[in-house]
Amino acid sequence: MSWPAYRDEAKIGTIIHLIIQKIAENGIQWWKDRESEQKNRIIDGLKKQYNLLLDTDKIYRAIYHLMQDPTAAWIFQQREMVFHEYALYAHQTGEWHKKVLDCCFRDHDGQYWIIDFKTSEKQDHQLSDQEFVQEAAKHHFNQLRSYQTVLSGLLNTQEIKIALYFPLLPAWHVY
Repeated sequence: MSWPAYRDEAKIGTIIHLIIQKIAENGIQWWKDRESEQKNRIIDGLKKQYNLLLDTDKIYRAIYHLMQDPTAAWIFQQREMVFHEYALYAHQTGEWHKKVLDCCFRDHDGQYWIIDFKTSEKQDHQLSDQEFVQEAAKHHFNQLRSYQTVLSGLLNTQEIKIALYFPLLPAWHVY
């Protein structure tokens, strides 16, 4: 992928993450209740803010899947303890590192979760969606494991599940 295309993909990922954060803060119904014109103004405003000139359907596809997918509905349930874009600082290997958790919550059964949203899509069309998710899970395991380690120290528990969620497929992987 060329450098300008990579930058646009990063901007698209940022915009999708910001919309996910807004939906997480207000609930899926909040987005569903918005008129199409309001949704387009929100998305167009973010595209302008991030200087994204391309007319892309990825943002709309991600939101569509979030609205339709039962896993997304479960992730965005109203909960007593939930954090989105939660920054943690960890002292590792002699240096301080900032880690930003896309989504962290305790479910109704008391289980802690860290969910990392991935807006990448498969480039190799020979891979099935499941194979793509498995490859991504391998690639991102250390990242999520480091989040888990830091948060388990803060919460004084080893019982934290980690997962990836792919709104463009939609799919998810629980480790």
